[in-house]
Amino acid sequence: MFDFFKNKAKKDVPKYYFYVIDDEPDVLEVIVDLIESTFPCVVKKFTKVSDALDALKKETLAPDLIYSDIKMGSESGLLLKDKVELLGHNIPILYITGLSGQEGLMNGYWSINKPVSKASLKKYTKILFEEARTRKKLN
Repeated sequence: MFDFFKNKAKKDVPKYYFYVIDDEPDVLEVIVDLIESTFPCVVKKFTKVSDALDALKKETLAPDLIYSDIKMGSESGLLLKDKVELLGHNIPILYITGLSGQEGLMNGYWSINKPVSKASLKKYTKILFEEARTRKKLN
């Protein structure tokens, strides 16, 4: 009887901390649901890049990874990487885009297409984590 609760508790313990940014609330919810069903994680969601950057300035614990849309009204997700680095963080960013194109490394940015598949989400999140781990070893 107690093993059930013990196993469930282990499974539900968050291992990762992510930010997700998309200016469309419905799309944001779908992406967050997919991430939460794929990884044991805590997710903070934002509809504006500026709100995510404000939160990052205030937090003592930086996210393990940021998922961000590219085109968001007057804001561009592509500017996010530079702004995050200006705050002193080296956080991997996986761009999620509705623009048709090839998934993978494009112009120095990792991206996946909308609608997001669980397979793509897992594949590219793993790639970014491995790159981040390699960078830490080199520094």
